[in-house]
Amino acid sequence: MPEGTAPAHQETAMEGAEWRQALGRLLDQLDENQRAAFVLYEIQQLSMKEVAEALGCPLQTAYFRHKSARDRVLEAFRRHTAEGKA
Repeated sequence: MPEGTAPAHQETAMEGAEWRQALGRLLDQLDENQRAAFVLYEIQQLSMKEVAEALGCPLQTAYFRHKSARDRVLEAFRRHTAEGKA
């Protein structure tokens, strides 16, 4: 194996750790309501009804918070990916 090259499984693990760190930084930039809706739905995999109940808000508000957060997360990852290719 060439010097300075990590095995494929180590590279995958490092990339996963980098993505988790990037996601953590991005979630820190969301407002508390958006972050909670995103984490509960996308990571905890609660239904949107359960998200609304957990946040104590109307269902449509939970959908809006999640969509706003998801749009920001996706845009940030698009930028991150584009920067990595440049």
